Amino acid sequence: MGAVPAWVWPNAGMLVAVGGYLWWRLVFGTTRSRSMGRRLGTVAAAVIVLLGPTALIAQYALPIGAQRIIGWPGWLCYALVIFLATGTLLTEPVRIWWWWRRRAATSNPAVRVPSPDRRLFLQRALAVGIGGAAALATGIGARSAVGGPAVRTASVAIQRLPVAAIGMRIALVSDLHLGSITGRDFCRSVVELVNAQQPDLVLLVGDLTDGRVAELGEDLRPLADLRSPEGTFFVTGNHEFYFDPDGWLSFIPQLGIRVLANEGVTVRGLLVAGVHDIAGAPSGRGPDMDAALRTRVDGQPVVMLSHSPNLVHDAADRGVDLMVSGHTHGGQFYPAKWVIALTSAALSGLYSFGTTQVFVTNGAGFWGPIARLGAPPDITIIELVDPGTTIRTDS
Repeated sequence: MGAVPAWVWPNAGMLVAVGGYLWWRLVFGTTRSRSMGRRLGTVAAAVIVLLGPTALIAQYALPIGAQRIIGWPGWLCYALVIFLATGTLLTEPVRIWWWWRRRAATSNPAVRVPSPDRRLFLQRALAVGIGGAAALATGIGARSAVGGPAVRTASVAIQRLPVAAIGMRIALVSDLHLGSITGRDFCRSVVELVNAQQPDLVLLVGDLTDGRVAELGEDLRPLADLRSPEGTFFVTGNHEFYFDPDGWLSFIPQLGIRVLANEGVTVRGLLVAGVHDIAGAPSGRGPDMDAALRTRVDGQPVVMLSHSPNLVHDAADRGVDLMVSGHTHGGQFYPAKWVIALTSAALSGLYSFGTTQVFVTNGAGFWGPIARLGAPPDITIIELVDPGTTIRTDS
């Protein structure tokens, strides 16, 4: 348990406001005054809308046991509200057209409009369609979110690649988000999936949990079983700083995982470097790419770990060859995917910024609403190749 971050409150308030809009359109607009349908619809709307903010606040304010009781219904309702709002907004042009027809009829009797009973029937039919589509999207999204990550593969060409690093296979893992929904069993399944790929190197790029070491340390302990000849390396994500940065920075090395805290280490002639997430800046642990590259020798290729891909411009300014990131969840679901695409330097997959490349994994887990639509969870196996080699990407 800890303090609820300031950003949670406006997020929760926005969700309640969206719930008011949905009540107006889907309950008030489809029921008669003082009818049993309106009363029941109002109660159902209040429960569905309030469960989402409750789960969000509980993540920071309640023990993990209580979170896991609230989590499933709360986060599912959060997803349902998002999909209901999306569907309702998409029908607004129809409602505007109905309104325009009624307005036109007041000045032109020749314009025919549906009777009040007919309009009520159409409003109800529209609401049923929206509700059915939103429920279907919630079910499909939840199944994808908790169904486990797929293996994504990509070949990345690096200039001046040392002979020892040619063909090196890197497992890129991010955003497990163990907490109120997923725990030790999920972590174990990810470890088994990674080990089955027999990577040479494992890179963990943050947001492993949504909680404190005292409550979730044991859930993360299967990471100690990751197998890779060149080791496993970790950098912080924003969620490590939201909850327990000191605890996690002390605990993770106990799993045999090297924390790259604005530092680098040479692996097969490459400099594998990592920076803290920007969320650590207020506590004096922000990203310092110059410090991470301090041990680089002239001409040495660099693989940089950064939780957020938005640091790619800093990496490009310093001649980093490849940056690997997570954080975006590939957008996680529509319509959030469109918003995240506008606010991120890179969303999912391989991008080039001059001579610097960045690969962004969708992440193995999810955060918040139990939903993934259009951005399935994954771990990525990156194979380093010489320039001129056929580039292979298999999503």
